[in-house]
Amino acid sequence: MERFRTILLAAIIASVTVGAAGSFLFFYLQQGLDANAEPVTDRSPPEDSIEPVQHGNLTVYRNPAGAFELARKQGQPVFLDFYADWCGNCVKFQKRMLEDKALNQALQQAVVLQVIDTDPAFEHYSREGRFPELNEALPLFAVLNAKNELIWKGQNYLDSDSMIQAMKEATATPK
Repeated sequence: MERFRTILLAAIIASVTVGAAGSFLFFYLQQGLDANAEPVTDRSPPEDSIEPVQHGNLTVYRNPAGAFELARKQGQPVFLDFYADWCGNCVKFQKRMLEDKALNQALQQAVVLQVIDTDPAFEHYSREGRFPELNEALPLFAVLNAKNELIWKGQNYLDSDSMIQAMKEATATPK
């Protein structure tokens, strides 16, 4: 019984120490990330010169302004994938985009826009008001219509059904 109490006490002390260190680092790093930056009021997609890349049978756009221009011309929704290399579920979703047949088929009918955490557009979206989740955790996915109106957003990379339904809804939205 005495050994159990010693182990329990050690576990409690370790938990408190890790929690305190984590809290300190969180607040320390937030100051470095310009947590008090002014929010962006212009919701126009930012312009970037990053070229599209081919991902299996999908073209993945990296320039938000160009992606929305293409979506308007083709009458397609925009599937917005906020991504980081260090995010395990972001990486898993890249495979899922190709392996989930229904999701892949829906993405072929959309303009796929990927914004990486190191892109200037990532900061724009994190401050523009519709995506506060970007300041907390990834992955984050969103479906917008061609007019840049938010139809759906979610963080569960396995929720293909909601993603597909949102893309259908965004396509049905008047242009």
